[in-house]
Amino acid sequence: MTRAPATALGIPSASSGALRPAILVVDDVEGNLIAMDALLADLECDVVLARSGNQALRLMLKRECAVALLDVQMPEMDGFEVARHARQNPTTRDVPLLFLTATHDSDEGVLRGYGSGAVDFLFKPIDSIILRSKVRVFLDLYRTRSEIAAQKRALESAYQELKATQSQLVQSAKMASLGELVAGMAQGRTSTDQTSCFLNLTGIGLQFTAAGAALYRKAREAGRGRELPTEWFTEDVLP
Repeated sequence: MTRAPATALGIPSASSGALRPAILVVDDVEGNLIAMDALLADLECDVVLARSGNQALRLMLKRECAVALLDVQMPEMDGFEVARHARQNPTTRDVPLLFLTATHDSDEGVLRGYGSGAVDFLFKPIDSIILRSKVRVFLDLYRTRSEIAAQKRALESAYQELKATQSQLVQSAKMASLGELVAGMAQGRTSTDQTSCFLNLTGIGLQFTAAGAALYRKAREAGRGRELPTEWFTEDVLP
C-alpha cells in the first residue's frame, strides 16, 4: 500500500491528499520524528511533523488534525504548555492530544497532563502496537465526525432549497388567485374593494406598468372595465 509521504517539519508534501486526515507529531528530537513516521507508515493519513511547541500550534491553526502526538519534554515550550494554548483557541481546542513521555509516569504528572487537556498518555519506549491501535481509533472518530458534518451541511442546503421552493409555490398560488380576482373585476363579478382587501391580506404589491396601463385605458375608452385605484399604477403611467 502506498501513502503520501510525511509532511516533514510542517512543510506540506506535494503528493499529500488534501482530504486525508492528518496526524500531528511533535518532538524536538529529529530521530523520534523519523521513528514515529515509520510507525505510522501504512495508515491512511498524512503525518505532519513539528520540532517545537510553537510550530505545532501554528500547524494546528493551518490544518485540522485527527490527533496530535505530543512529546511532553521539549525546550522553550513543553507539552503541557502546548496543550494549554491549544485548548484556549477555538480553532484547536477540539484536537485530541495524546502525550508521549518518558519521565512523567507519576500520578501527579499524569493528572497534570489530563488537567492541561490530554486525552491519553503513552510512555516511552513506545509500544508500536498500542500506538497504532490508539491512532486508528482517533482516525475513525475523525472520519465519523467529518461524515456527520457533511450530512448536516447537505441537510441544511436541502432545507434552504425546500424553503425557497415553498415560497415560490405560495407566491404562484397568490398570483393565480389575484388573476381570478382581476378577471372577475373586469367582468363585473369582483369589486375593487374586494381585490384591495385580497392584496392587503396576501401582501402582494400590485402596480400596473406602462403596458398594463395602456390596456386599461383602451378598455375604459371602449366602455369596459371598472375604474381602478390610482395606487395600482406606477407614478409615470397614472391613468
